[in-house]
Amino acid sequence: MKKKLLHFIESLNAEELEFLYAKSGEARAQKHDPQKSRKDPSQSIPPHLSLASVFSVPAEIKYLDSDHLDALTESFRAWYRAAPRRDIRRARGRVWLVYLLLRFTGARLGEILALNVDTDIDTKQGVVRIREEDALDDVIREVQVPAWVMGELSVYLQEIADTLLPGSLFQLDQGYVRRKFYERARSLGFPQEMVNPRGLRHSRAIELLRHGVPIPVVQKILGHSSINLTAQYCDFSAQDLQKLITYYLHKEMHMKTSARNSFTGKVTNISTGTILSEVELTTPSGNRIVSVITNESREKLSLTTGSLVTALIKAPWIIIVKDEDLDKTSARNRFKGKITKVIAGKIIAEVIAVLEDGTELCTLITIPSLNNLNLKEGDSAWFLFKAFSVILSID
Repeated sequence: MKKKLLHFIESLNAEELEFLYAKSGEARAQKHDPQKSRKDPSQSIPPHLSLASVFSVPAEIKYLDSDHLDALTESFRAWYRAAPRRDIRRARGRVWLVYLLLRFTGARLGEILALNVDTDIDTKQGVVRIREEDALDDVIREVQVPAWVMGELSVYLQEIADTLLPGSLFQLDQGYVRRKFYERARSLGFPQEMVNPRGLRHSRAIELLRHGVPIPVVQKILGHSSINLTAQYCDFSAQDLQKLITYYLHKEMHMKTSARNSFTGKVTNISTGTILSEVELTTPSGNRIVSVITNESREKLSLTTGSLVTALIKAPWIIIVKDEDLDKTSARNRFKGKITKVIAGKIIAEVIAVLEDGTELCTLITIPSLNNLNLKEGDSAWFLFKAFSVILSID
């Protein structure tokens, strides 16, 4: 039993292993103190969105749900519009824009206040270029924001063109900005600890995850140094953890397959046609896998939304392409990774890669294909497989 358990542990993705077991410890503690955990209040998220039905938010994370964010936005908008004089309107406008950028980028307050409108904001493309506060080098991440937010910024810049240099638009005192946030919190009756730049950062992260954005993507948007910092927003329930861990153990001890690659997760969407069904599953790290199977197979497996299932892909079925060739394929499942090992034989080469979330993939390609792509250790590439190539298993 111990050998099987050790083999199971070694087969898990490193990030999933660390995340699952950290959360399982918290779940055991919460079992004895239910007040330490709360479910997310949002009930409006459609069930097919990937992570929405998979996680709740830990009690220690202070955040606002979508309805509260909308109310806060309207409160700031009304406060800005109600300015009685032009000078007051201009002062409030700067805070209004800081709020909008915090709301939709998830950035830190210092990062927003350091923005230069001339060089860091592209109003036409809707992109904000954020220089990370704690980075040793000049690290810049680009975050897309809604077009109407850029519209607000453009209108304001026209209003203040004769008085304020655009480059200094966001040079505000952090304490002053926080006080304005607390004023809006009091006007709405919201807890002060939620209506602040940090609370908005948490809120944006959770909002993106609720809308199915994979954890590694949210990590990049927020500028987290580790995927574990992003994973802190996801709290699997004790029941979900028990099912996941039991399932992994069961799969390790009982399932025999020649497939080298597997993804285990929850079914998050099923679309049924006359003959075939499209099944989408989401792993704990946010990977989404699409499989097409017959309706008969779906019924035989008793698949429903929320079912735990493993997607299997044989190594020869995985296609490797470089960035410039990505648009030349119709494969539904696409994952970017870094090649860690290439073992070349006389006819076939085995290529091992690690995806952005730490998942390992193995594929087999011919030697001419290996040479044609000029693949070597350390290269980045896309790993693709068609939905019809994905085998689903619940055993």
